[in-house]
Parts: sequence; structure tokens; C-alpha cells
Amino acid sequence: MLDIYRQGGGLFMNMLTLLLILIIVFFLIRLMTSDEKWYDVINSLGIMALALGVLGQLVGLFTAMQQLEAVGGISPAILAAGFKVSMITTIYGLIIFIISKLFLILKPRD
Repeated sequence: MLDIYRQGGGLFMNMLTLLLILIIVFFLIRLMTSDEKWYDVINSLGIMALALGVLGQLVGLFTAMQQLEAVGGISPAILAAGFKVSMITTIYGLIIFIISKLFLILKPRD
């Protein structure tokens, strides 16, 4: 798992992890208070995680295409491996988004 995390790229994976931590913290705060605003914050952070994951993939693909342009022809296997790696941030962002939605479903009744 740690290897996949590193392959996803430090910048985007760390930002996504920070968003996940914030979502968990705000959910715990919401459990201790009766303030409904935390659900809006959790929802916004989940959407931001999804968008950041897609942005990470697009930046990775753009960088890969720049490298391909500079090098010239490459094998389809290398291209497929690069595309697979570029999807790591999108998958991680989607998982965080789903977690945020699960927290919204688990609303305690006050």
C-alpha cells in the first residue's frame, strides 16, 4: 500500500490524506456538538477530495505526455503502466469522497 501511495505522487497524495484527516476530525467534532454546519464542511471537503484526485490525474497525464513528446515512440506497455499510475490519485480521491458521503449518511439524531 505504501508503494502505491508513493507512486501516486507526494504532493497530491499528501493533500488528499490531509483532507481525509480533516473529514474524520470534523465528523468527530460533529458527534460531540449539535452544530449542523459540520455536515456542510464534510460535504465540501469530500467534493474537494474528488476534484483534487482528478486534478492529480490530469497533471500526471499532462506531465507524462510532455515526456512522451520529448522521447518519441514508446511501447504500449509503458504507456499503460503510466496511465495506471496516473489513476491512483483519482481512485484515492474517490475513496475519500465516498467516506465523506458515508459520514453524512451516519448523521446522529439529536
